Amino acid sequence: MKKRKHLILFAISLLVFTGCSNQSKQEMSLSGLDEVEREEINYMIPYNMVSDGKEIYILQTEFIYRIDMENCEIVLNCNRPLCKHRDTTCSAFMGYDFASLSREGNQVYYLGNSIYKIEKNGKKEVGHGKYGAGTGNILFGDNIAFFKDNGTVVVESISTGKEMNSFNNVKPASQGNFYYDESLYIIDENLALLRLDLNSGEQEVIEESGTTRASIYHNKIYYVLVNAENGHNKLICYETKNGTKKEILENVFYYNMKNEDIYYLSYPDYRFYHAKSDGSDLKEINISNVNASDLFIFPEQDKFIIGTFDNKMYIYDSQKEKLDLENPLSIP
Repeated sequence: MKKRKHLILFAISLLVFTGCSNQSKQEMSLSGLDEVEREEINYMIPYNMVSDGKEIYILQTEFIYRIDMENCEIVLNCNRPLCKHRDTTCSAFMGYDFASLSREGNQVYYLGNSIYKIEKNGKKEVGHGKYGAGTGNILFGDNIAFFKDNGTVVVESISTGKEMNSFNNVKPASQGNFYYDESLYIIDENLALLRLDLNSGEQEVIEESGTTRASIYHNKIYYVLVNAENGHNKLICYETKNGTKKEILENVFYYNMKNEDIYYLSYPDYRFYHAKSDGSDLKEINISNVNASDLFIFPEQDKFIIGTFDNKMYIYDSQKEKLDLENPLSIP
């Protein structure tokens, strides 16, 4: 029994990661932001990985790298021949920070205590030194929602620094926060899924506890719901238009969406599965007993990246349904 309890606690810790009132409000333009390409779900711990439609970037410790899917290699995001890669003049060096990468349109951003635009062998600071730990922050358009230690969510214009909104008593658990339809969706420290209305300042509780891995895909919110008593987990689909919830799949660990399909790694056996977005046509994908722990999918790519518990990464070709075991990716 003790062993079973330990396994349940371990399962929850793996899945989790690592009241509200409107205080101030200025006019902000939110039109058109729901059509912007984003990849909130793709930068999960332990890797922060995102594409701009052409390049795939990965944030690892203090550096940003690029992943070459065709040649199966990872390169530092700096091409200066004499660069020592140890200060901020280097386009790859970011310094130690609790940060993440985010996509907005065809632009990749580094979200840390400062905000940078990231491009191939280049970077540009656009917001300086006040945004705290960037792993839970939300970028949407020219706006950033960031969290203060006192439990305040501040929404600012990045270009002007003007505060647009603020909310009290909201502390995020980690990642899984995003913008959709003039609202912020946040997983708080109690693992409740919240909706913060940017216009009215109101807060809605969508799920009271056990929420991880939240994302938005085609007007539907998906999240993994963990049962704290037995460690069982299931993928939930929440309809934003009518507020209904539907259980899609069970035993989902990491998941991702592409072309109306769900790809996911299961728990506790860490096997690889594919299904339609409603959970139908479920089938297992053979990944040769690889001890998989992470799954990364990119909108413009037919090739995925599968991470393992022993810190390896492999490329999976969804068209050929083949995992390339001969050419693992490694950080130089």
